[in-house]
Amino acid sequence: LMNESVARTRLAERGVEPIENLKKAVELYEESREIFPENSMDYASALMNEGGARTILAERGVETEENYEKALELYEEAEGIFESLRDDWDIVLVRENTGLLYYKRKDFEKAYEWYKKAIDGIEKTRGSIRNVEYRKAFLEKFVPAYKNMVICCLELGKEEEAFEYAERCKSRVFVEMLI
Repeated sequence: LMNESVARTRLAERGVEPIENLKKAVELYEESREIFPENSMDYASALMNEGGARTILAERGVETEENYEKALELYEEAEGIFESLRDDWDIVLVRENTGLLYYKRKDFEKAYEWYKKAIDGIEKTRGSIRNVEYRKAFLEKFVPAYKNMVICCLELGKEEEAFEYAERCKSRVFVEMLI
């Protein structure tokens, strides 16, 4: 179920019957949660992925407010499970997703709060990854969080902080290039 859900979401992102594929993905994520034990990694992943599919549906104008609100609920529940499992990677990912949802809604104050949490986690987790290639891939995955954080800071009139986040990202990417 999860694999088909992910595949349908990817198809939708590529423009293949997007609404139909996203609605089916949401159904499949809901079904998969019935199979997985609550508080498991798989259950939390289904929550987070369904939140992503619902966010895309909302962006496409399908029950916009309902899908955004449901996505936030799903992200919140997933974050709690990931925290209980001490899964730093997915904690960062769900926080980044939450920040992105608020960012897309132009709620820069809330996006700022969530991106701050995500970036704190990115920097903490990045330092604990020993394999150089994994560390590079990890950082590359989250560069957009820094970019969006800079924009949030600028929208909120926090120019100095925007500059600091830009410099932090730039310096981390540079260090990884040297290794």
